[in-house]
Amino acid sequence: MDGKQENSSFRKIFILTIVVTLAAPARPSPELSHDKLAEEDCEEDEYWSTTKGHCCNKCHGGFRLEQDCESSNRKSICKPCLNDYYIENSNNAPNCFRCRSCKSNERELSPCTRKKNRQCVCNEGFFKQSISNLTWQCLKCTSCGDGEQERISCSGSTNRECDCKEKFYRNSNKICEECKTCNGDQKCSHLCGKSADWQLAFVVVVIAFTSVFILIMICMFIQKRRPCHSQEIVVSPVSSDSEISKNLLSYVNEDGKMVKDHPALIPLPEHELPVRKDPGGQEELPDCIPRGFKTCHFIYFLLQHVPASRFKELVRCLGVSERDIEWAERDNHTCKEAQFQMLKVWCDSGRGDEVDTLSRARLQKMTETLRAMGLMAGAEAIEANFQIL
Repeated sequence: MDGKQENSSFRKIFILTIVVTLAAPARPSPELSHDKLAEEDCEEDEYWSTTKGHCCNKCHGGFRLEQDCESSNRKSICKPCLNDYYIENSNNAPNCFRCRSCKSNERELSPCTRKKNRQCVCNEGFFKQSISNLTWQCLKCTSCGDGEQERISCSGSTNRECDCKEKFYRNSNKICEECKTCNGDQKCSHLCGKSADWQLAFVVVVIAFTSVFILIMICMFIQKRRPCHSQEIVVSPVSSDSEISKNLLSYVNEDGKMVKDHPALIPLPEHELPVRKDPGGQEELPDCIPRGFKTCHFIYFLLQHVPASRFKELVRCLGVSERDIEWAERDNHTCKEAQFQMLKVWCDSGRGDEVDTLSRARLQKMTETLRAMGLMAGAEAIEANFQIL
């Protein structure tokens, strides 16, 4: 029984010892700790000599370390780099680095020295291509082919870049080919421009011909709507002198202009005019003096003698309603046609049984209205040309 208790106590002590040992932090060896502290005490141009146990000076650039200093107050033994070897900065390296050699496509830019590596650059017509951070190679620059021109020149650091010449484009085989058609490439846009100009010119010509055709059709339609197309002969004013036999008939064309010296008929002198009487004993007018006048000829003539600014005033004085004036302006595209329509409404309101004929009484009504408005010249022109005396 006592033996079992002793074994149990021994086991507990053993386990406790293992746990304490594992939990305790590891302590650095005294030698390592001392070296680290000593290295931190060295100056920037010194290093810690592990073999000697103190700080030693570093070798200058171009020299390598041959032997550590014997004491802190003595210098390290340094030897210069051999030919074709170098070290750039101060160091405690035991060996120098070998200088690089220029390759077949390279040339020497600066020679190798004890402090500096040899510098090489690519030959003419070659460019530098990096392989890694420390290595590179010289490759031959690209040459521009037919139909190409140089965009970026070849240099030691960049390859030559070529682009297609003017009016050339790069096809699917990456070859510059001369533009022959508009293929969507920017280099061939001059051909697209010609095609677009030709199409625009064609459209303009078509529109112009269409517009002329429509204009002709409109003119023909308006011409058909006119109530009068022929010229009408009216009697010219008769003089009271002996020159009456020399007066010729005048006629009004469809533009309302008076044309004199028409050879169709010469009026007789007043004493030779045949006088006829109706059954009631009233004298009748001779045949050469018309009883009525064509409406359209009178309207065109009147439009030339009434100012446009007073035309609406005239038709209102004649009794044309505002509704008829508004309809005439709305249904006719030109001012002249609208004014014609307004006068036509007034003429048709008193024509009687005769179609497109204006009576002498209506002409006298017109001259009286013109005089009342102060338009004496228009009234006299009507009296002179239509013999309203």
